[in-house]
Amino acid sequence: MTASPVTQPLPGKAALDIPRIRLLSWLGLESVLWSLVIAHLVKWAVSFGYFAIWQVRYLVGYGTATFTVWYGKDWWDRLPVHVQNGLPGIVIAVAAVLAAVAAYRLARLARGNRVIAAIIAVLAGTAAGIVTGRLVTGWHVHWFPGQKTPLWWITWRHDIRDVGIVVIATIIVDFLFTKPKYPADDNPGLRVYLTSIPLAVGAALIPIAAVGVLAWKLPWLMRHGWQVPARYGSLAAEANGWIAAGTWITIAMGILGGLAAKLFIKRVADDVQWFFAERSAARVRSNKGLNALRGNRVIGTPAHRQRVHWLLDHTPSLPVRSPWLVRILLGAGFLSMAAAGAGAWLNLAGPAAPH
Repeated sequence: MTASPVTQPLPGKAALDIPRIRLLSWLGLESVLWSLVIAHLVKWAVSFGYFAIWQVRYLVGYGTATFTVWYGKDWWDRLPVHVQNGLPGIVIAVAAVLAAVAAYRLARLARGNRVIAAIIAVLAGTAAGIVTGRLVTGWHVHWFPGQKTPLWWITWRHDIRDVGIVVIATIIVDFLFTKPKYPADDNPGLRVYLTSIPLAVGAALIPIAAVGVLAWKLPWLMRHGWQVPARYGSLAAEANGWIAAGTWITIAMGILGGLAAKLFIKRVADDVQWFFAERSAARVRSNKGLNALRGNRVIGTPAHRQRVHWLLDHTPSLPVRSPWLVRILLGAGFLSMAAAGAGAWLNLAGPAAPH
C-alpha cells in the first residue's frame, strides 16, 4: 500500500475563522457607532480637500511681487462654461488618448516590445489628434448665453462633493461588516490599485445617473398625481414634503453609488485592511518605546481588532507588497487623517463653520 501525497494547506489558513460581524450584535452596534465617526471623518477630509483645491489661492513671492501658482475657484465655479469654450480641444485630446491606448494594446498583442509599442502609440495619438483637429476647426458650441455661471451649477458643484462623501463613507462602512479573506490568497499589486479606482468610479456613476434621472422626473410625476395619497394624513405630508425638498437625492446617489463601486474595489479594500492590521500587530509584538506600555490593547473598529488578534494568534502567510505600494498606503493614511483634522477645524471653527 502506497501513501498518496497530500496537499498541505497554507499555514494557518484553516484557522481563518473570523466571523462576519452581524448588525444585531454588540460588535454590530459598536460598528454602527464607529460608522458615525467614520462618516464625520470622511466628511471633514473631503471638505478640506475641496476647500484646499478649489477655494484657496496659492502664491509665491519674490521681493514685492507675488505670482499665483494655483487658484482653481474660477475654473471650478464656471466649469460648464469652460467646457463649452474648450470643447474642441477636449475632443482632440480624447481622440488622441484613445488612439494611443488602442495602438499600444494592439502592438502589445502582436508581441511587440514595450518600446516599439510606445513609439507606435505616440505616432497613432499624434495622427489622431491632427485629423480630429482638422475636423473640429471652426467648431463652436453655445450652450449658455454668456460667460456667467449657470444657476444649476451653483447647486450641482456642492452636490458633487456631498455625493462623493456619501460614496466613500458607504464603501468604508460596508466593509466593517464584510468577512475577511485569507491575507495571502489575494495579493493585489500596484496596477490593481490603480485600475480598481477608475472602474469603481465608473460603476458608481451608473446608479448616480439613474437616481439623477429619477429626481429630475419626480417633480413632474408629483404634479401629475404620483405621490402619497392625501388620505394617509401626516404620513403623506411628511413623505411628499421630503421628496419635494430633495435632501434624499444626494444620500440615495451616494449609498447606491458606493454599493456599486464596492464590487470593483473589494480586493483593494480587503488588502488595505490587512495592511493596517499587520502594522498594528507588529506594534503590539514590539516591546520598544510606547509599544511596551500599551501591551496587547488594540484600538480601532471591531473589524480591525478581529484581524489584528487573528494575526497575533496565528502565523499566517503574509503577502509581500511592493515598497512603492507600502509608501503610498502609509502616505494616504497619514494625509487622510491630517485632512480630517483640518476639515474638522474648517467646519467647526474655521471659515466654513456656521456663525
